[in-house]
Amino acid sequence: MSEEEERRQSIGATVKTLREAQGLSRQDLCLLTGSDDVRPLSVEMLAKIEQGRKAPSATTLKRLAVALGIDAPDLSQRASAWQFHKARGADDATLRAGTVSGALGQALGAAAVGALVTPAPILAAATTAAVHRRRRGRKRLEAALSEALAKLPEEQLEDFATELGVDVSDPAD
Repeated sequence: MSEEEERRQSIGATVKTLREAQGLSRQDLCLLTGSDDVRPLSVEMLAKIEQGRKAPSATTLKRLAVALGIDAPDLSQRASAWQFHKARGADDATLRAGTVSGALGQALGAAAVGALVTPAPILAAATTAAVHRRRRGRKRLEAALSEALAKLPEEQLEDFATELGVDVSDPAD
């Protein structure tokens, strides 16, 4: 496979992973790429991009990134990381987990995600399961995340809860 083909594959896989982690269908994501003066990306074009059969233009890449809630350079960087680790033998499940946990880190703040004492694949899988409520294995993943949170020192738990905007103070206090 040529480097250009690998790049198309990594961009497509990254877009698909982020789309699925947010619970968006291809149609949903396409609608988010449009605006009052710009037609949305077609579902057929998105399918070709996700399958690595078509390289998105810089404008399309930016529209997809904005629709996914990240910056275009971040999307490009995630795709480069995917390509780098894939070339070194990482399996697709690990690559998807890393992509999702990276997006979670951006959304919540790297410090909050870094405070978790759990492997990134478990965190990413739990995050994805939270989006896909009917996905099999959700209970096991929620339990793994709960167990990891239980291992956090009280101060880190409070910092993490603050980042999430959740009150974890004991009502008896």
